[in-house]
Amino acid sequence: MPRKLASIQRIWKIEPIEGADNIELASIMGWKCVIKKNIFKVYDLACYIEIDSVCPKEDPRFAMLASTNWKVKTRKMRGTLSQGLIISLQDCGWTELDVTLEEDVTDKLGIKLFENYESFNATEAKGGFPGFLRKSDQERIQNLSDRTFRDYSKMLWQVDEKIEGASGTFFIRDGEYFACSRNLVMKLIDGSRWKHLTEKYDLENKLRSLNRNIAIQAETIGPGIQGNYYNLKSYEMRIFDVFDIDEQRFLNSSERYDILKKIDLMQIHVPIIQKEFSFDGMSKDDMLSMADGLSSLCNKKREGLVWKCIANGEYHFKTVSNLYLLKTDQ
Repeated sequence: MPRKLASIQRIWKIEPIEGADNIELASIMGWKCVIKKNIFKVYDLACYIEIDSVCPKEDPRFAMLASTNWKVKTRKMRGTLSQGLIISLQDCGWTELDVTLEEDVTDKLGIKLFENYESFNATEAKGGFPGFLRKSDQERIQNLSDRTFRDYSKMLWQVDEKIEGASGTFFIRDGEYFACSRNLVMKLIDGSRWKHLTEKYDLENKLRSLNRNIAIQAETIGPGIQGNYYNLKSYEMRIFDVFDIDEQRFLNSSERYDILKKIDLMQIHVPIIQKEFSFDGMSKDDMLSMADGLSSLCNKKREGLVWKCIANGEYHFKTVSNLYLLKTDQ
């Protein structure tokens, strides 16, 4: 499902910012965003645009984003964290009769997701990402509804470190082995990351030994990938999911462990912070604070945490560290 970058939401709370005469802090979903004073009231409907959105530069409504190349970023203003952009319905040319709560208006506003697209030589690409696989996109905790958050708090969760890299999927289907980037099936040509990782971890032989249609999904890290955040000298990978192609589901924690142990790949699972954790009684802000910390792979701030339901691999979400965002989203 495409990410809802811009949507109609209700402002639930407005707070003053100490020492600020012209701005205040609005709460919208699980996000907090700095707004101009006396523009909005509590319970107003407004258009909320998430961080990582890129707004059309030719649209005068987004002129204030010129200094960030029209990208919506995490910022601190007067010592207050601000994440997102809130625009009045009037400035969008709408009234409350024209929109509905939680309506996705991403396409209406021409907003795109910012992505650090990887450049590949055309000879590396073999085709589009297979329709029988699923990308393991985690929703941010701020976008979980209060009801979903309460329901999730009654479950037990595995907590993994979120790795800063590029997605890679390696799979066997009907006896054929393939490697994929986030959006493409890649050829296994000499010198490519995909052949290097396949041979380094003996992925084809290990997946074949399972005698089933199965995919492993991992963050690929190393030189030339996202600025090589972990300062590695060669390509590596860290596995975060296993997908059963025939059953069309992500395996739960114990099933994933069993598979990876069987093919001797558990040692390259993403770092596990907590094998079993309940966040019953915690707030979203408490959990966002947990995301802060140092990476298990190097002496740098970690990107955040990924939460996966122990009993059901289909339930997952992420908490991205605000300290990491403030440091890297320049």
